[in-house]
Amino acid sequence: MVAVGAALVVAGCTPFADEASDVPGASPTTSAAPPTSPSTDPRSGEPVALGQVTFWPSAGTQVGAAEDGAVHLEVALGPGSGAAPIPVLAAEEGVEVEVLGDGSAVLRDATGVVGGAASPAATRTDGEPASALQVGEPGLLTLVPSAPPADATVTLWIAGRAVDSLDWAERADEGGRSLAVVPTAWARQAGSAGVEAVWTEVAALGEEASGNQMRDQLTCHALGAPDKASWNLEPWRPDVGLLETLAARCNPT
Repeated sequence: MVAVGAALVVAGCTPFADEASDVPGASPTTSAAPPTSPSTDPRSGEPVALGQVTFWPSAGTQVGAAEDGAVHLEVALGPGSGAAPIPVLAAEEGVEVEVLGDGSAVLRDATGVVGGAASPAATRTDGEPASALQVGEPGLLTLVPSAPPADATVTLWIAGRAVDSLDWAERADEGGRSLAVVPTAWARQAGSAGVEAVWTEVAALGEEASGNQMRDQLTCHALGAPDKASWNLEPWRPDVGLLETLAARCNPT
């Protein structure tokens, strides 16, 4: 249903004037890729700790300064790189890498999403993407250059934190309790990975926060306008499904 909602928004809906959002929460799908040779596993390098997750960038990857629980990685492509997967990072033991339907990726452990990567930011001169993310061996995120390879520097935005704050408030004039979710800058722009990461933190608050209507309201805010100061989610609103939640501007009654 989320993927359908995203398609509808892209096809013709405009961002809500009074709501600000992020990006679609498409259903996770793991991309298949040829296993990467152990010799290219970057876990032997310097680790980077972001929030709850630690990862190892591959050799040759330029790592920017960490800010607000996120960091930019830059990988240089070129005609000589071929179309073989290029290791980008390896997650710590017990953390799996999953590429989602919109090309972003999440790092997931037994508790849920602990980090993620926005889809690669680089295009060729013809406007086509210069690369795509795939999963190599378990816990290894790789970058696959487009064919034919083109000169480009691919930027990946990696984060280990998706929420700045979660605050409950009473809104008796509207109907009851409301959860104000303030996503990080990364989560607002990371597509499906951002939605999945925010939802992990929201749902961890307990039964009141983890209902289907809360997930649909979150996705609706993410689709409608990513720049709103906070995304307000109300557990007392009816569970009408994502499409009706979108039609009600995230506030079904």
